[in-house]
Amino acid sequence: MLIGSGVITIDELASGSSNGTRPISLPEPMPPEKVAAAKLAGSSFERPYDGVPNYIVGDTVRARLMSPTGHCRLPGYVRGHCGQIVGYHGAHVIADASAQNETFVEPLYTVCFQLSEIFPERTGSPDRVHLDLWERHLEAGK
Repeated sequence: MLIGSGVITIDELASGSSNGTRPISLPEPMPPEKVAAAKLAGSSFERPYDGVPNYIVGDTVRARLMSPTGHCRLPGYVRGHCGQIVGYHGAHVIADASAQNETFVEPLYTVCFQLSEIFPERTGSPDRVHLDLWERHLEAGK
């Protein structure tokens, strides 16, 4: 993907070193002092959203059982498993689509999965896995 988008060349990839040129389309990186200032200012990745979220904190959901052809932010080990919404973060740009130069905004939730739900051999474990997942990755659970 880096080669195809012109960010690096084949020679740079093979050598593991930059040739010192910079793709014109990329902005200059933000200097560290601006990153710190943005964090202090409370910068957010939340975006306006015209829809209504399908879930609320406390709802049981199932991670969709899907087999996408490309990269997906829904980890394979939770697909088909149930968890509980424990946080709502507003609507955010979907990273998978953003990587393809598309902008879609959807509700983003934190979902808590019991470790024993994901890995049956861990029955009785009090451990949990928390994942931030977009609405497209979820369906109503049972």
